[in-house]
Amino acid sequence: MRLLLVEDDRMIGESVQKGLRQDGFSVDWVQDGSSAELALETERYDCVLLDLGLPRKDGMEVLRGMRTKRDAAPVVVITARDAVPDRIKGLDAGADDYLIKPFDLGELLARIRALIRRSDVLLLTSIKHSAATVTEVIAAAGMLKDDIEPPAVRWFNAKTATLPEQMRRELGVWLEVMRNGSTPPPRSKPRADDTIRTQLAFA
Repeated sequence: MRLLLVEDDRMIGESVQKGLRQDGFSVDWVQDGSSAELALETERYDCVLLDLGLPRKDGMEVLRGMRTKRDAAPVVVITARDAVPDRIKGLDAGADDYLIKPFDLGELLARIRALIRRSDVLLLTSIKHSAATVTEVIAAAGMLKDDIEPPAVRWFNAKTATLPEQMRRELGVWLEVMRNGSTPPPRSKPRADDTIRTQLAFA
């Protein structure tokens, strides 16, 4: 899973980036608001960790810009702004969570995992209501039924698990295309060593 860390304090940034990578995340780290916007335009992230007091562009402006562009990536605000009005302002602007510095890395990791689980459930729910059939969903994810070998099938339950990263990205792109009434992108070809095929079960 790929995260964007937006933090101008080098000591905090290095520490958080190291902890996230040790927990298995891929992390892009930028140190100002303008670089954050550029990263968000060129990459799809599973979660964004956003400081507010940033050089070049304030984190609140970055957050509002994301939501204006309908970027639904979960956002955790990590900031020293601890006043209740600031928290309300951040959450109303589109943040999914608000964590005050200094924070415990373990708590941050737990919050990220919870947000990604919730994001997966919302994604699948949206597709469930948009797609005509489960076959259409599987096809959109680049995993047609005739590609699936029964011994390799793993059922996904939206209540208890998270999506594989590639499927999450492809389904997200497909859902955006469907909403815009455009032609779906060509499905990805499976890698030669990709022996796992995934089938969706909506509970």
